Amino acid sequence: MAQSFAEWLGVQMDRKGIRSGRRLSAETGFEEAAVLDWAIGRRVPTAEEVFQLARFFRIDATEGQALREKSEATLPRRSATRRAFV
Repeated sequence: MAQSFAEWLGVQMDRKGIRSGRRLSAETGFEEAAVLDWAIGRRVPTAEEVFQLARFFRIDATEGQALREKSEATLPRRSATRRAFV
């Protein structure tokens, strides 16, 4: 079993014969930058995006959702306020 969402995504891509984030982006319609961020664990997709990925891979979304939540909990929190630079 995968330990992170990024690992899970890599396994699903391998199973489908997809070797790059660019190709996954082209086939799913997700932005390439987002797919690459998911693949390296920089950020995780929304719950709806995980369902869309699972539909694309033709698998149940349960494991992906659980790993999304687990991975999200380990990401650094973004500040709720942004600093304005003058």
